[in-house]
Amino acid sequence: MAHYQQPFLNILLEHWIYFISFVGEPNHSPSAMKKILVSIGFFVFCAYSALWSQSTAIQQKAIILKRMIELNHFSPRPVDDSFSIVMFNKMIRTTDPGGRLFTEADFKALSVYRTELDDELQGKSWAFFDLFKMLYKKALTRADSIINKQTQKPFDFLADESVMRSKDETFNFAKDLPALSNRWSRFLKYLALDQLYDMVIEDSTGKTVFKMIISSNEAKIRERIKTTELRSLKKITNNPEGLDNYVMELYMDALATGFDPHTNYFSPQGKQEFQAALSSEALSFGVDLDENEKGQIIVENLTPGGPAWRSGDLNKGDAVISLQWEGKEAVQMNGTTIDEAV
Repeated sequence: MAHYQQPFLNILLEHWIYFISFVGEPNHSPSAMKKILVSIGFFVFCAYSALWSQSTAIQQKAIILKRMIELNHFSPRPVDDSFSIVMFNKMIRTTDPGGRLFTEADFKALSVYRTELDDELQGKSWAFFDLFKMLYKKALTRADSIINKQTQKPFDFLADESVMRSKDETFNFAKDLPALSNRWSRFLKYLALDQLYDMVIEDSTGKTVFKMIISSNEAKIRERIKTTELRSLKKITNNPEGLDNYVMELYMDALATGFDPHTNYFSPQGKQEFQAALSSEALSFGVDLDENEKGQIIVENLTPGGPAWRSGDLNKGDAVISLQWEGKEAVQMNGTTIDEAV
């Protein structure tokens, strides 16, 4: 039995938590980085005070993870208000990078705890996680409804509209539900126009007329975009380990990366996938796949000297239309997730 003592807490360990910490020297030079795989777990939490008996299991997990990183990190940063802000921002950017899920009201409600997460990780009140989980679930359900509604009829490309894309670190959310719906409408049209434009430039003769492409392909592309966007939402809501557990893992990873960008949290399943990716025994063609914003499976990277690289047939950015094993029928990649493709 592993027994870890703190002045206020005894912990008995069982279930595994995993995180990867890439810890560098003060100059953070890449050559100085070394990889540490830390496996910790827990079964029973014995409270020294009534505070611990009132806290949730997730809070206890988070406190243990924080403490273990502090003990094993080369130079752990203080867990203070600054840490809390970094962690808070990570949660928002990870779950809603395009600002199409949360509203201003949601963000305002969550921002109350922007500088309180460090206090919660010290064993004080526990409110942010439950509020975030509730608003996130609500936002996902709302987005599903908006996408279905916005794709019921043909897109209106004659409206004078624009889509802003910025690297600005500030958050920008829709003021209310009509504004959120409008934001989704413009985004879906942008995706459609992007795909329609690709169809035009693929015609080497230059004879393809954009208006003709729209009239003959809008319905098909609109349905494809609908399928892709809804599938992205369902990957979260229908997570194999449950949505609650998915949100917990996001919280734990935000906590880990709060110490530095090279420290990450892995669930047991994530740890297995990470180890499989590093395994020399796994079948590999020397190609890394990713999914672009159109929902296409694309070639993200080719390993120099690998089978795919030597073939000369694949290039970074290529869209994977189908996959075929020798002696078997080709499998179309349209509608396939990146996890299914690999």
